Amino acid sequence: MELEANPKQSKRILCQVEYQGTAYLGWQFQDCGPSIQGDLEKALGILLRKKTVITAPSRTDAGVHARGQLFTFLAPFDFPLSRILPSLNALTPKAVTLLRAVEVPFDFHPRKAAKGKFYRYQVQQSPYPPAIHREFFWWKRHELQPDWLQQALRDFLGEHDFTPFRSKDCQQPSTIKRIFRAELQSTPILEGQRYDFIFGGSGFLRHQIRLMVGALVLIGEGKLPPDSVKKALAGTPLPRVLKAPPQGLILEAIQLDPDPFQGKGFLNPT
Repeated sequence: MELEANPKQSKRILCQVEYQGTAYLGWQFQDCGPSIQGDLEKALGILLRKKTVITAPSRTDAGVHARGQLFTFLAPFDFPLSRILPSLNALTPKAVTLLRAVEVPFDFHPRKAAKGKFYRYQVQQSPYPPAIHREFFWWKRHELQPDWLQQALRDFLGEHDFTPFRSKDCQQPSTIKRIFRAELQSTPILEGQRYDFIFGGSGFLRHQIRLMVGALVLIGEGKLPPDSVKKALAGTPLPRVLKAPPQGLILEAIQLDPDPFQGKGFLNPT
């Protein structure tokens, strides 16, 4: 039996969770295979001895990772908050780790409170693919031109119709999104570079970041002109479309307002 949504009998808990998405079909519960939501609800059901449904402000696709995913659930009013993290971490697979838990107002809704989402996409450019941490990078053999990448990244900033950068099965009613952060971090490695693309926005369409990074890589390789992003957002179709693979994408943080973790070490999305 599911816990009754009654403030006299239950309380709402907000948790932050990180996970490696390699072996999962994504965040959302799936009948045909493992999901992060499914494993968390199974663990909560064991811990609370009741069917427990969780609510999250964001979803990730198969193979995508997270450091700052959030979710809420109802717990019995007298259930100790101090038990939640150690108990859930003992009941979930090693690919899933609960980082923080805090009680929030009973009417708190994570989707309504989410004001910004931050993602990182990791690309490794080197002569040979990485053997270690290969589940977290998109490997590219050919060099990328940082100046072209920087120019194209700046064109993503602001409010635009991102129809050219969404999947065909995207069901969001509006394709207008605002990106307030789009930057490149470059780190030299042996015979190559590691590129981290950092994005912050009010929200993102399905596969939007992977399609954005795909366009950036084509630009960095000289296969698309540097002004291709600007033209695409103005209505000119991209001559080539490439969707970056899922393993390079990480949900870094979700910005909440109000922030229940304020003063409690909320992760810096940078």
